[in-house]
Amino acid sequence: MTNEEILKAAQSEKRSNGEYESKIQSRADLLANLVALILVGIMFFVEYLLFRKVDYGKATIIFVISFVSDLYAGIKLNNKRKIVVGLIMMVPFLISLTLYIGALF
Repeated sequence: MTNEEILKAAQSEKRSNGEYESKIQSRADLLANLVALILVGIMFFVEYLLFRKVDYGKATIIFVISFVSDLYAGIKLNNKRKIVVGLIMMVPFLISLTLYIGALF
């Protein structure tokens, strides 16, 4: 093996590790968002049962994290699917933000 072949093999291996880490990070982000969304749903349900009111601030925070994360990643990676998911997540964010602001008054 020549030095050039060794260099190409090392670069290829480094690139594939980066892709693998990126895929794992993407899955971790998705799982974190899903767990947070489920937790907020449970908290909503418990608050409603106990106090007959709901704090929309929690949902607003969860939705803004999902919205910004997907939209930013989609724009930076030129990934249309992530852009669409980010724009879809903007809708519940805006709704929960409106409900939160409305509950303040």
